[in-house]
Amino acid sequence: MLERDLQDYLFNHPEVVLPDEPILEKSREFCIEGKRIDLLFRTALRRYIIELKAVSLTREHVGQVIEYYGLLRSRLKDGDLKMVLVAPSILSSRRTFLEELGIRCVVISSTPVTDSQVQRLKREAIAQQKQETIEQELAECVRDLDSIRYQSFVTEVDRESLAISHRLLRDSLADVRDIFSPYEVRPVKMVRADSPDRICEAIPQEMGPAPFFRRGGAWWAYAFGESEDMPKNDLPNISAMAMPWGFDLAINAELQRSQVVMRNRIEEKPETFDDLLRKHNGLQFQALLKIEHQPRFYHWIPLVFRQPAEWNAKTLLEAVNGILGEYPTMRDRWIARIEADGAGLSGRQASHMRSVNQKPNIALRMVRPFGRNDPFWSLPYSDQCSLFIAECSRLKPFIDFFR
Repeated sequence: MLERDLQDYLFNHPEVVLPDEPILEKSREFCIEGKRIDLLFRTALRRYIIELKAVSLTREHVGQVIEYYGLLRSRLKDGDLKMVLVAPSILSSRRTFLEELGIRCVVISSTPVTDSQVQRLKREAIAQQKQETIEQELAECVRDLDSIRYQSFVTEVDRESLAISHRLLRDSLADVRDIFSPYEVRPVKMVRADSPDRICEAIPQEMGPAPFFRRGGAWWAYAFGESEDMPKNDLPNISAMAMPWGFDLAINAELQRSQVVMRNRIEEKPETFDDLLRKHNGLQFQALLKIEHQPRFYHWIPLVFRQPAEWNAKTLLEAVNGILGEYPTMRDRWIARIEADGAGLSGRQASHMRSVNQKPNIALRMVRPFGRNDPFWSLPYSDQCSLFIAECSRLKPFIDFFR
C-alpha cells in the first residue's frame, strides 16, 4: 500500500475513521510553519490531524509522533485538536502508549475494497470514540487539580481517585518512557471504579483472628516487554497502588512469570542486588499472598512487611521460601478466613476460590512508600508529578537488574 493511495482514500472517505462526525472542512498536504499535515478535517466538535505511515510503526516513529503532535497543538493553539495515526501495523504496546496520550491509532494494512472492511473500520472507530468520551468525562473531574490529597486518593477506589490515577499516569508517561528508553513501556490502568479485588487492611504483626478486608484502591502500572526481543510479562513492572496503609510505588512481581524472574535474578547475583538496595536506601519489601476468588480477581493478604535497611537478598529469599513451604496449610486457613469475613462472594465464587488456588501466587513488591506524613502530600500537583517521576527513575537500576 502506498501512502498516497491511502491519503486519497481517506480524503474521499473520512467517515471510515471519523464516523458520525460530519466533516465541515478538509485539507491535504497542509503546512504549518514547515510542518506537513497529511490530512486535516474539521468537524463541529474539533479538528483532526490524520498522520499516515506507509510502514509498520517503529519505536522511532513513536517519539516523532509525540513531538510532532505537541508542536502542532502548541502552534495551532487548539485545545480541541486531536490526532489520528494510521499505519499498516502497530505493536500493541506502542498503540496503548500513544492512545494513553490521546493519539488515536488505526490499523489499515490495505485500502478497503469491500463493505465488510469498511464496516469493521467504522465499528472500531465508534468504539474508540466512546472510550475517548469516557476518558474526557473522567478527566473533567480533575481538570483543575491543584494537589493530590492523601485522604482523597488513599481510599477505596471511587470516581475521584480513579480520575487522579489516570491524570498522574498520563502526565508522567512520556517522561517514564524517556527514562526507560531501552524498553517498550506499556501503560496498564484500572478503567472502572468497581474492582472486586479486596485487600487485607492489617499488616502481619497486627493481624487478629478475623482481619478486615476492604475494596482495593486506584492503581496503574508501567509494564516492560511485549516487544520482538522481550516477551510479555517476563519482567516485574513498576506499579502505583493506593493500598490501605498508603500510596505504594513498587517494583512489582505480581504475575507468576515475573515472580520467577525476580527470584532467579536475586539468587544468581545476591551481592549485586544488595548493592542496589544500599544505593537506593528507601525500599520496603512486601510479600502478599493472592487468593483468587473469581477469574483474575483476588483477595490480597500481606504476609511480610520489611522496612528499608531491614532486609536483603538473603532474607527476601528466606521469607519467600518459608511461605512456599507453608502454602497448603496457609491457603486453607486464609480461604476459611475469607469465607468468614462475609465478603459477599456468591456460592459459585466461593467454589471457584476453593478449587483454583492449588499453586502459590505471591506478589513480591519492592516499595517506595508514600505514607500519610510523606512531604509528597503537601506539594502542589506539578511538584508531586515531578517527584513521582524522579522516584520512578530511581527504580530503573532494578528493572535493568531483573532483565
